[in-house]
Amino acid sequence: MNSIFSLDNPVWNFIGKLVDMLALSVLWAVCSLPVVTLGASTTALYYVMLKLAEDKEGAIFQSFFRSFKENFKQATICWLIMLFFGLVLGGDLYICIRRMDSAAAKTLLIVFFVLAFVYGMVFTYLFPVLARCAADTKKIFLLSFMMAVKQFGWTLFMLVITAGVVALAVFVQWLFLLIAAGLIAYLHSLILKNIFVLYDLGLPDTDDGELGIPY
Repeated sequence: MNSIFSLDNPVWNFIGKLVDMLALSVLWAVCSLPVVTLGASTTALYYVMLKLAEDKEGAIFQSFFRSFKENFKQATICWLIMLFFGLVLGGDLYICIRRMDSAAAKTLLIVFFVLAFVYGMVFTYLFPVLARCAADTKKIFLLSFMMAVKQFGWTLFMLVITAGVVALAVFVQWLFLLIAAGLIAYLHSLILKNIFVLYDLGLPDTDDGELGIPY
């Protein structure tokens, strides 16, 4: 009986992580509401989720807001850059789809789809890398792109995870939206924690000192 109610029991550990995912998903959504803060909230979400993936969760709310505050400026710059290119790509794709009777539009559509895929690859790594790496914005983008290409198989898998969770929430059960952000970030973190070790971006043992690791 003691083992059943032990905090180390796998069932309670699983339930605890679900609760953390739900709480962090709601926190991420609330902190992203102004839109301009989405980069900082996503960075903070991954900072905590990477620790959860390593079973080093600690005080999740304290860690979230600490990362949000300390990475706010750089994360916002990164997000605005990605938002700009995302809007440009979205606009180009929309125009090409509307003009599918043109051969040039069909060719450009393929080009823009490839660019959109690369965009998604970089986006998948950008904020987790920012959560783990203390470097200038240019290096953050370059490192994210390099990882996305060199770890293409895992990158593709993470994109499938994102699409799968979103599809599950939209087409199967809308309640999954409540936990979608946290679930995606956690599943990504289970993969990223092993990739980051290859680039000396391992997790710190404590929350003391700087959040990022110099690169």
